[in-house]
Amino acid sequence: MSDRYAFVDESHVAATAHYLLAAVIGSEASAEALSAATAAVRRRGRAPFHWYHELDVSRTAMIRHIAGSSDLQVVVISRPVAQGRHERARARCMESLLAQLQSLDPPVRHVVFESRTQVLDKRDAAQIEGMRSSLRLLPALRFSFETKEQPHLWLADAVAGAESAHVQGDSRYVDLLKERLIRVRTPRGSCKQRKGQEIAGGGGQPVVAVGMGMALVLGGVAALVVAVRRLARQLDSIESRGVV
Repeated sequence: MSDRYAFVDESHVAATAHYLLAAVIGSEASAEALSAATAAVRRRGRAPFHWYHELDVSRTAMIRHIAGSSDLQVVVISRPVAQGRHERARARCMESLLAQLQSLDPPVRHVVFESRTQVLDKRDAAQIEGMRSSLRLLPALRFSFETKEQPHLWLADAVAGAESAHVQGDSRYVDLLKERLIRVRTPRGSCKQRKGQEIAGGGGQPVVAVGMGMALVLGGVAALVVAVRRLARQLDSIESRGVV
């Protein structure tokens, strides 16, 4: 089975005091084909996709493309985030997101973040290596930083924008992703002060809320949610054929 990858982008909206990281997950075996298909969604000669510069028709087209091509999307959101504290919120979200990604079945082996600046990329890298040295990340997990010239990052940008729209009351876009979207909410506070985390799927009710000391377990729960949904679809298919 081909290794999984994840492309990650952020969204921070001061008006709703939230910060989030969105990951779009796919298979490395199909990465080249997906990149070409994503680029084809854009009209010839247009700049890389950026949610906040796009019209509704372009946003909808990209989200529909994601719904038909990505196995899974994971969004980790922190709210409320005080003014000037979004880097702390990013650290909380990154820790939780990486725990989810490496605990999926099969796990994500390579995480690509959108590059912000050299200084901020180094800060992110230091946090990730700190997690690895404290045994909160598996040694095999790779990470890198790329610019929006990489079409896969357009997908993560679109999911991040769609979730921010949802936070602001517009669920049209996330509704298109349906059960493939897993939403994780991290509480306010530093990484060492967090008391709970909430996981929900497809815009539904919370699945679980547990202590943040069990980050890897939470990732396993996210994988379990996906497995249960897959089994439910298989059972529905069997029943529709009249087998049971």
